[in-house]
Amino acid sequence: MYPLYENINLNTYETLFGYYTLGFIQYHRPDLFIIDIRLKNRSWDIPHDMANYDWLESKIQLGLSQGRSVVIIPEDEHVVFAVNTQLTTILNNYVNSPVYWITMLDSLAQQVYRERHQFRIKILELPWLLLNECLTYYLVANTATNFMPNDQNYNFFCLIGNTASRHKGNLARELHNRCLSSHGLITVNKNCSIDADLLEFCQVNQEVVYDPSINPDYPMIARQTNVNGTWVSQNVKNYLYIDQQYHHIPLAINPETITSAFKSTEKSIWPILLGKLFLIYGRPGSMAWIQRFYDIDITSFANIAYDAIPGFDSNKIRLNRMIDDNRDLIRNAKDIQTQLQPQLECARWTLGRNLYKFFVSQLEFIP
Repeated sequence: MYPLYENINLNTYETLFGYYTLGFIQYHRPDLFIIDIRLKNRSWDIPHDMANYDWLESKIQLGLSQGRSVVIIPEDEHVVFAVNTQLTTILNNYVNSPVYWITMLDSLAQQVYRERHQFRIKILELPWLLLNECLTYYLVANTATNFMPNDQNYNFFCLIGNTASRHKGNLARELHNRCLSSHGLITVNKNCSIDADLLEFCQVNQEVVYDPSINPDYPMIARQTNVNGTWVSQNVKNYLYIDQQYHHIPLAINPETITSAFKSTEKSIWPILLGKLFLIYGRPGSMAWIQRFYDIDITSFANIAYDAIPGFDSNKIRLNRMIDDNRDLIRNAKDIQTQLQPQLECARWTLGRNLYKFFVSQLEFIP
């Protein structure tokens, strides 16, 4: 039913809602009725009023009336942050029907839906967005060739985007407080409000990586730019930029979007796609999630005991452990990268393969 990984041709598929992987589902599973909850471009608002899900019942009924299984896909899943009793009631009416909530949250994070939202509907993990990032990046990776030479003296880089997210600024501060900032490059985004203390040891990104939206029908995480015949997101365009600017820096220390139960985002995969060593500071289990699809044993280069420390209240403890337990990596990443270079290069290209294998196996759970 599904092509072998090496036989995937993205041009076969429409970019449904801006994503090849959703077009893949539509192409290979025409028996599924897809309902999307998607973001407006460059906005946290969505076309469907999150306070009113009157539209949803009729769509579910339409799909079922056609004899098809219904899959409901929240595009960016920020619905997880706001409980809506109407949404819960509608979904729970279909506990015994072929209706599925398709999520990018892993089984642990899904407890937010089960416990806080009281969803009883069938829930299926499907990392369709990150697979889309991998598949499209692979087709354009060779366009990043003009590598900057001025990063030879750094062991790590830490790109802090939105400093309004407190945990991101705290990551930069803790690296500095432990006298490690001199071993790497820490940057902040000039488009965000920057605390004065960060300017003492962070560089300010002078270039705005994201262009204004090219395709206003889709958000930046969907199709935006056509590179050599492939539609890529602004994220993928950003990977190419990062590769050119920081190609020779071996270690990426990345803050995830948030530190509470949520999906893994592009921040967790682009270091792998660029062949970097990495430390991810996010929710508990962030590194464990990556390991599921990564062909290198992360413990061969990093101490990830911090990753298993549970609870939102443990953020500072988890951050301190991440840094303290990995001082040698942060100071001497170049030596470790040299040893692992062949494996790192190989793992760049197998991440997508492993995600695809899981993606297909999950689709097969839907009768």
